Amino acid sequence: MRPTLLALMILTAVSFSFAADWPQFRGPHLSGTSEEIGLPDRLDPSTLLWKTPLPGTGESTPVIVGDRVYLTGSEQETQALFVMCVNAADGKLHWKKNVSRYVEPPRGTAVASPSPAADASGVVFSFSNGFLVKFDPDGKQLWSHDLVQLYGPLSLLWSYSSSPVLYDGRLYVVVMRMTDLPEGSDFFGSMESYLLGIDPADGQIRFKIERPTDAVYESNDGHTTPIVTAVDGQEQLIIYGADHITGHDLDTGKEVWRHHFAKEKKRMDRAIATPVAGGGLLYCMYPRGDSVFACSLSKLAAGDQAPRVWTYEKTAPDVPSPVWVDGYLYTIAEKKKTLT
Repeated sequence: MRPTLLALMILTAVSFSFAADWPQFRGPHLSGTSEEIGLPDRLDPSTLLWKTPLPGTGESTPVIVGDRVYLTGSEQETQALFVMCVNAADGKLHWKKNVSRYVEPPRGTAVASPSPAADASGVVFSFSNGFLVKFDPDGKQLWSHDLVQLYGPLSLLWSYSSSPVLYDGRLYVVVMRMTDLPEGSDFFGSMESYLLGIDPADGQIRFKIERPTDAVYESNDGHTTPIVTAVDGQEQLIIYGADHITGHDLDTGKEVWRHHFAKEKKRMDRAIATPVAGGGLLYCMYPRGDSVFACSLSKLAAGDQAPRVWTYEKTAPDVPSPVWVDGYLYTIAEKKKTLT
């Protein structure tokens, strides 16, 4: 039987035309939060507006801009990676495009793991095989890149799953990977991890900044998505993973500060949960559900070797990303099934 996903849009009586956009992974503020109000307090037939079947499988999240919902998936049966756009009001299909060949993901994970990033000009889709493509709202392809062809294999033990970030007319893509080439690869370039800055209008790569690390083996792998936040009044891009937290200039991608957060060098401490900022602090999930810790953004930017404000070790997530709202941090520890 071919696996099938269901997209469920649950709305209240509030007119959809007033609904806020959810344009990328973690929402409009890259924080898991939105100003939207009047949401249902239950998910059942009484609040179900529509549902539509989706072919294949995927671990990416839908994104919404205006009246468009964008999704990605993969079909093993047709050997295709696809992108879709459905109407937000009724779930009817606007368009569906096959964009790349299916590749078997590592250890049974999904090849459609990164989430799209969209604005009024269109949507950027990313896949775990390194294929990056933009379509306009009507389904016309505008540009594409193959990151593997450009910069070498995405050498991770699990599927590459960092999502692209659209912010203030810029597109950011981060790749955190192991430096060892996979068996059989004939790539001869640098295998350092890197940050790309791309013009979303035409796909031109404005900069590529390497992000070296002394992490070992799988600890090189990062599945987190960058965030943008103000640090001492200046907006910066922050990347968490591969044993380090780094701050980057938005215009050039240049690394402006770095903090080594790892307690010790371990081989398997890959980072999965994306951090969140709030109240002058950066909140991070230590790999493997070890702990939750908060760092002062000002101390990070100043190069302080002890930026931690607190550490919480009782119930910590490994995979779920945290949410910060009005001075409170919310986390879900999946193994203990605990909301804190």
